[in-house]
Amino acid sequence: MILKQQHPQVPPRTLRRGYVLGEVIGAGAYGSVHRCVDVDGVRYACKVIDRARSSQERVSKETQALHMLDHSSKVARLYDAFDDDRHYYLVQELCRGGSLGEYLVLDRGWGCCNAQGSYGENAVASFVRGVLRALCHAADAGVIHGDIKAGNVLLSDRSDDAEVKLCDFGCAALLDGTGDVAQIKHPAGTPAFMAPETLACEMRHVTDVWALGVLTYQMLTGKLPFGPCSPAPTAMSTFASILNDNPVFTGPLWENVSRDAADFTRACLDKSARTRPCASSLLHHPWLLSTGCEDRFRGTALPQAHPRLLAEPTASSMCSIQLLGDGGAASAAAANGTAVWHITSGARQQHPATI
Repeated sequence: MILKQQHPQVPPRTLRRGYVLGEVIGAGAYGSVHRCVDVDGVRYACKVIDRARSSQERVSKETQALHMLDHSSKVARLYDAFDDDRHYYLVQELCRGGSLGEYLVLDRGWGCCNAQGSYGENAVASFVRGVLRALCHAADAGVIHGDIKAGNVLLSDRSDDAEVKLCDFGCAALLDGTGDVAQIKHPAGTPAFMAPETLACEMRHVTDVWALGVLTYQMLTGKLPFGPCSPAPTAMSTFASILNDNPVFTGPLWENVSRDAADFTRACLDKSARTRPCASSLLHHPWLLSTGCEDRFRGTALPQAHPRLLAEPTASSMCSIQLLGDGGAASAAAANGTAVWHITSGARQQHPATI
């Protein structure tokens, strides 16, 4: 969920362990997020995952990743997890600032953020620093998030210096300690934010740095760096662009962006995972060292920036990707409401899409 939107509401209901499930505050391909309270009235967010749309293995990996990052103040904390015949339930920290887009659209009445939701480069740098710190914690724990994007970056509250926190580790990969590469059967994530190595069924810690580069580009310019200029790009055309095109750092969209910000974004979008910088080294980039959290809403607004532009394109709603072969023709089919893509070589037979 990027900006506040209406979600179908259901009457409050009591779950196991006394949690009362309340209003829907977000929805995605695998389920929904609700406000909830425990028997003592403590408020949480509860992620409700439909069993028909997600495997037990995927949910187990998400909960394991969250347990491994329980020490991090930069990750929305997991407090409880359980299931029933129809759903999995993850009871997590309630981040009252909402997603990045929701937080930015708030009227602060001063600085670079106004009632229309415009924001400046200092705000982008502040959010990027927060995400990088979360990625440093994840790297130390052997966790790769796998789906960094605006909707998965939350703010702890609505204050001007709210903490940046990551959520939704449903696409996470876990390293076993024997190397820095995770081999995955079915690359999953948001197409516009997927790194080149993910399309080759590999994930590394710097895979998240690539996605952060896409998000930084998007926040600075209001545009995504890869994909055709179409209101409804296909996943396949987006993948082709990621593999073959170079992002543009010239023209009107970059006239009001500093050289350091462009240099940082360019470094994140290095197509080679071997030479792409890690999160720890990027925290020392001159662009991020020049300002602090107290500068978040100071400075000149970016004329092309607006929270509504952080919404994802149509192709990005396809959250499960399966790659076979080495390029060529493609087919897609819907399974339980989730699009699964098969890429095959030109002469290879196309297989039915399954999860």
